[in-house]
Amino acid sequence: MTMAYRPDLQEIEKAYQEVILHWCEIDDQLDDLKIGRKDTPFDQRLMDNMMYAWEYIDSFIKENEYSLFSKEGGPNMLEINHRVHYGQDYTLREEYLKAIDATTEKFSRQIVPIRKYYKRKTALQTSVSKIASEVYIAILGQPQLFIEGNHRT
Repeated sequence: MTMAYRPDLQEIEKAYQEVILHWCEIDDQLDDLKIGRKDTPFDQRLMDNMMYAWEYIDSFIKENEYSLFSKEGGPNMLEINHRVHYGQDYTLREEYLKAIDATTEKFSRQIVPIRKYYKRKTALQTSVSKIASEVYIAILGQPQLFIEGNHRT
C-alpha cells in the first residue's frame, strides 16, 4: 500500500504569513506586470479560511479510502470550497445559504466531465503531477467548477 501525500500544514501557514507580510508589494508587482490588482487582499481572515480548507484536506487524506473525484468525494470538494469562503463560521454559512445552494448545483453539473477525465487518466497511469495540473486548469477554465473561489479551492 502506498502512502498518500499529506500537506505540510506548518509550511503552508508559514508561506501564507509571508504573503500577508508582503501583500502590498505583491499586489503592486501584479499591477506593474499588468496582471491587475486583486480586489480582495490576502489578509488574516483569508489565510485562516485557507488553513481551514488545508486542514480539511489533510483530515480527508488521513481518514478516507476514496478520491475527492469519486462520487463519494463530491461533498468533500464542496466543503473545501465552503471553508475557503466561510471558514468554520456556520452562522455566516446560514446567511449565504442561497449562494451555497447555487454553488452546489453548479458543482453537481460541472464535476461530471472532470470526474470522467480524472478516472480515465488515472486508469492510464498518467503522471500524478500532469493529472493535477490538467484538473486545476479544467477547474479554472470555463465553465468553472464553483461559482466563486475556483483558484483558491
